[in-house]
Amino acid sequence: MARKNVNGAKQPSKLRVIAEEGELFAVVVKILGGSICAVVGMDNVERHCHIRGKFRGGHRRDNMLKAGTLVLVGDWGFTSSKAGKAPECDLLEVYSDIEKERLKKSVTNVNWSFANVADSKSTDEFNVDDDTLVFSNDATQDEYAALMKAAISAQSKGAKTTIAFDADEGNVDIDDI
Repeated sequence: MARKNVNGAKQPSKLRVIAEEGELFAVVVKILGGSICAVVGMDNVERHCHIRGKFRGGHRRDNMLKAGTLVLVGDWGFTSSKAGKAPECDLLEVYSDIEKERLKKSVTNVNWSFANVADSKSTDEFNVDDDTLVFSNDATQDEYAALMKAAISAQSKGAKTTIAFDADEGNVDIDDI
């Protein structure tokens, strides 16, 4: 039985670039579901991109879409966008990370700064250090933290400490925890 690429290494394919009016490079920002994703094009306009059947189902092994993936889209110039609704486009090509670097080197007439938009949008929400995570600004939490710091510093000096809390705060209900 004959197989494709038996020797393992995949041959570098010819990259599809912008060939017609209405085609533009874009970066996937978010997968919206229902075969639609949000992309930001090289003109910095966010569009809703329709993922055609060619890129869905069992044929998607080399066409995995996620936030930050570079794609070639075809703008729907034949429709008028309604106020408050994002313009729409079709997905034409999905580029791997290797192809993305080859494109940046070969296509010089494009400002590639838009390709970093998805990375910054997806990481800004979660760019928080674990040490600065605060669950509550309640005064009792601050008091507890101060007492714990005092106890730790006293233990490091060799003193024996006990921490006592006010009894008038009431009982702790296990359901509140």
